[in-house]
Amino acid sequence: MAVLDAPSRYPTTRPQRKKPLAERFWAKVEKTPTCWNWTASTRRDGYGWFNVNNGAQLAHRVSYELCKGPIEDGLHVLHSCDNPACVNPNHLSLGTHQDNMDEKVARGRSTAGRHIKPFCKRNHEFTGANLYMYRGNRYCRACRAERRNKTNKPQIPNHE
Repeated sequence: MAVLDAPSRYPTTRPQRKKPLAERFWAKVEKTPTCWNWTASTRRDGYGWFNVNNGAQLAHRVSYELCKGPIEDGLHVLHSCDNPACVNPNHLSLGTHQDNMDEKVARGRSTAGRHIKPFCKRNHEFTGANLYMYRGNRYCRACRAERRNKTNKPQIPNHE
């Protein structure tokens, strides 16, 4: 369903706004030589919010629909500029979620792989035979052996 045609989530008895949607939208945009930045309310991640039919919509999606037409179900609006506040229709294109993730990795914005440490907390190297995986996490075999040795020490016999 198109963003601009979405039914209101919260019916209201307020009188309809007098300004057209496009005029209200573009009044909240600061145009620079490259990006057109959203100046109204934003989410924590920097993407803009805009009220359409008494429901909040992402500003870059509204911009795309105003300038290029409806967005098909299941498609995302992708930024070519990597600026979440940008609503410049020349920087926006449609793509799948996978397209978005592929661009994220290609542009080096993915955190996948950045947090992987080469050593465990006891400074054993996470390579080869010393590394094992369990439920998607990396573990150190040397530390595991040390833990087992601590808990499996033979009991000292009682001398009565």
